[in-house]
Amino acid sequence: MANYYTKLSFGPRKSDFPLEEIAQIIDAATNDDPDATPTWLLEKHPDFFERHNDHFGVAYTMTERTPTAPFDMIIYGEESANPGFMADVIHAVLEHHGSKDCVGFEYALDCSKPRIDAYGGGACFITANGIEYMSTNLWLEEKAQAFEKTVAEEEEDSSPRP
Repeated sequence: MANYYTKLSFGPRKSDFPLEEIAQIIDAATNDDPDATPTWLLEKHPDFFERHNDHFGVAYTMTERTPTAPFDMIIYGEESANPGFMADVIHAVLEHHGSKDCVGFEYALDCSKPRIDAYGGGACFITANGIEYMSTNLWLEEKAQAFEKTVAEEEEDSSPRP
């Protein structure tokens, strides 16, 4: 039997980012206590926690900002992180505050055994206006399709004409 993992680690780079609200939402999710979340979140998104099927898999640690680590908070997931949950949390906070900031993070998919479909990853880019995702699997598929199309067009162009 193989174990599948989703890992992530990132921190908002802006020093004025509302970290307390991020922490409050992560704590509410981790402790299965939606009532401990900011009131505005459940008023605007009443199904916020249900959308993620009680699968959050993230934690955080508060840090001291240094030149090589410009973060006040590191958000991470070691085995079963839910990138969608974290992207939704960040988006909701940015949207609520009408922020002009952006946050991005990468995540990794891993497995305890060699499996064809077990490795990869992706990235999320988040603003108050929305969330954009990219997946390495999808990127590779798009590249392969574009290559096949180019090869087919080249073959068509080089075939003899009557």
